[in-house]
Amino acid sequence: MENTNGLENFWSLFKRCIKGTHVSIEPFHLAAYVDSEAYRFNNRKTDDSGRFVGVLQGVSGKRLTYRTLIGKDDSESDTTSAKGAANGQSADC
Repeated sequence: MENTNGLENFWSLFKRCIKGTHVSIEPFHLAAYVDSEAYRFNNRKTDDSGRFVGVLQGVSGKRLTYRTLIGKDDSESDTTSAKGAANGQSADC
């Protein structure tokens, strides 16, 4: 019984988070929003500063580029750079 109530509580908080904080989300990023809310839910007995410190400890040495975030591979940019260089254009433009 406790597990069902906890699960219902999580989804209720998640729906409120989407409607109140984010207003609208892209389906492509849904997993990231669920992960974020799951972290917050699993650490709900910790205050905001404690959760912030926990996140900072977890991101050390990791990098997320904008191209990766929006779903474009680095291989696409490499082929674009190569085409531009073949046409006499600089890869830096």
